[in-house]
Amino acid sequence: MNAELKHWVRYGDRGVSSNAMVEVFEGYPQGLINGWSPFSTHPHDPSDFNRCYKLLEAVPGYREQLPKMKAVSNTWKVLVEHWSELEELLLEKGKTGKAQLYKRMRELIEFSYQREVGK
Repeated sequence: MNAELKHWVRYGDRGVSSNAMVEVFEGYPQGLINGWSPFSTHPHDPSDFNRCYKLLEAVPGYREQLPKMKAVSNTWKVLVEHWSELEELLLEKGKTGKAQLYKRMRELIEFSYQREVGK
């Protein structure tokens, strides 16, 4: 475990989604940290997404590994495919950016669910 990751594990703003990313990127058994199901680990709202963003900022080498999350679930796949767009919304100032990020995440998550069940 490199120093950046050690620092994030100890002091970072962590959640299920960001912990899941660490497990996948480090090759740990999925669910080791939180006992999670792949279908519930994706970021659900701007706060979850922000924790994932902070992880990628804290451990820059992880950014290139982000495509690995596509294999976790269909929802992760869709979110990763739109990651840059979601980051832009996250970084917009004020409540408008956060509201837009939430709206866009909900659209993408709903789309992933529909795609999963073949609607």
